[in-house]
Amino acid sequence: MLRQFVVGLIGALPRTVRKYFLIGCYLTVNWVARLKAHSRTPWVCCLPNDPTKKLDYVNQVYSDYFELSRLPISLVRGKKILEIGPGENLGVGIRFLSDGADLVVSVDRFRSLASKAEQAQVYAGLLAEMTAVQRNTLGNSVVLTTDDFKIDSDKYHYLADTPVEEISRTIPSQSFDMIVSRAVLEHVSDLEGAFQSMDAVLNPGGYMIHEVDFRDHRIFSNHNLNPLTFLTVSDSSWKAMTSHIGAPNRKFIDSYIQLLEQYGHFFRISRILALGSDRRLDRDQLQPGIDYSQETIDLIAEVRKKVISQFRRLTNAELLVTGIFITARKTQPDSCPSGSGAGRSSAK
Repeated sequence: MLRQFVVGLIGALPRTVRKYFLIGCYLTVNWVARLKAHSRTPWVCCLPNDPTKKLDYVNQVYSDYFELSRLPISLVRGKKILEIGPGENLGVGIRFLSDGADLVVSVDRFRSLASKAEQAQVYAGLLAEMTAVQRNTLGNSVVLTTDDFKIDSDKYHYLADTPVEEISRTIPSQSFDMIVSRAVLEHVSDLEGAFQSMDAVLNPGGYMIHEVDFRDHRIFSNHNLNPLTFLTVSDSSWKAMTSHIGAPNRKFIDSYIQLLEQYGHFFRISRILALGSDRRLDRDQLQPGIDYSQETIDLIAEVRKKVISQFRRLTNAELLVTGIFITARKTQPDSCPSGSGAGRSSAK
């Protein structure tokens, strides 16, 4: 009720005043988080306390990794998996173990896990849905008791307070066969450092699978402002608003293409979200009249002259893409690509 009242109050403000009022709110929130050495982010996926919905989300994330990457689930058997940003529970990692992964490591910059009792409900649901083969494969890696659980530390490691940019400092090189994340990389403050670390710990021939959300995470768009308003905020103000709460880093598709090519990965990028829409897609390129309209182009035109200089170079085609799915494969030592054309090749 209070939240609805506050949202209504903000919505009653004139649009320009509304923008700067919200900036002030986030400056305060970030300042408090910095003082408290905050260990949570408001953007962790916090679903209602409904085990069924949480279970459905885990299963959706896991199935998307393979459906959108077009990789077979059998690929994980015997492999070592690194999950970046597991969120409220370790259900996705448990799914990997049940399909034969040898080891799963989940790292998180924040401490985002739900209570033991809430996690146990999700894990109980996962176990109930598994086939006999999957339960046998999982073995005693996850043992449930009433409102509690135990996970075999030889099969699963969870590392909180561990930003992806820093994993190569503590994890040996070429430790993993697959690295996955969902709606995490857009929150990384040093994206180039993150790719450097991931590349270092990934085995040659290993895969990276990432879903990335470029939207403003409702900072302005939730208050009836242009969804690109966050690109009109100066770098210094954005940092002061967001440095300790894991807000979007304002990196777009061009940055990911550049980094994937820089590290010589074969990759495919699918466009999965378009500006102004929540409808899930799977496109190599967005289709005018189907995925977006002239009204969407008008949204970009409305704000283009107001965005800060670093975003003015972005084309309409780049700004229209608000979500991507990356499937990338690290090259083998004897097949290092040269030039950008190699990066455009299939990731399979």
